Amino acid sequence: SDIVTRLEAGTGASYSTRVHFPRFIAPGNYASGFSFDLMYKDLSIGTALADRLSVPLFLERVTYELYRAAANTGLPGQDNTRIIERILSTARGRDVKQRSNLLSDIEILATACNTLVAAETICLGIAAGLKAGTIVDVISASSGDSRALHNVAAYLQNTGSAAPLDQVRAEAAPAIADALQAAIPLPLVSHMAAILAAATGRFGGHADSRILLELIAEWTKQRKALPMMESAGGSA
Repeated sequence: SDIVTRLEAGTGASYSTRVHFPRFIAPGNYASGFSFDLMYKDLSIGTALADRLSVPLFLERVTYELYRAAANTGLPGQDNTRIIERILSTARGRDVKQRSNLLSDIEILATACNTLVAAETICLGIAAGLKAGTIVDVISASSGDSRALHNVAAYLQNTGSAAPLDQVRAEAAPAIADALQAAIPLPLVSHMAAILAAATGRFGGHADSRILLELIAEWTKQRKALPMMESAGGSA
């Protein structure tokens, strides 16, 4: 689709836009070979680790709850990519306002969500005793890879740049408003928007949006680990 093509070509790119959507979801074959049950198990392990380490999760916790809901409504035993059917089924038949910059707004939403997931993943890994570089290397070699993950890794080395928080909030707001008007639920995006607002209040609207990592590091008590991340081995 136009949306997936746009995301894959830009900052919203991820393993899902590169593999899952074009190969398994858009064609409707749902044949990724990775079961819903295995993904649900992995998410359960991840959230249990966060609980044990007293590390708060936001987007990853909501993702786990979406899978738990799907586990209670008939998805076990099917391909993991069929989770998209449960999400899309709540949006079908509803109109979203068509705007010339709609794709751009969707791209920045995807980028911000992926940035926050990368931040949460890095902070959870650090809390578990891993090096930032190791975390980035492992995640980037798996289905968790995203362009935002590599941008966050670059942030740890004080390289590169991303849109400032004010710009992300300004561009994301119309798409979120359109979805709410059309009664389309956006659980991940809603949490992301709230944390984006918190980051703006904490660091100021002109800050590089990758500073979301520092906010999550504060909330997970990993802030002191950020300087040592810059000299850690691997990609970071």
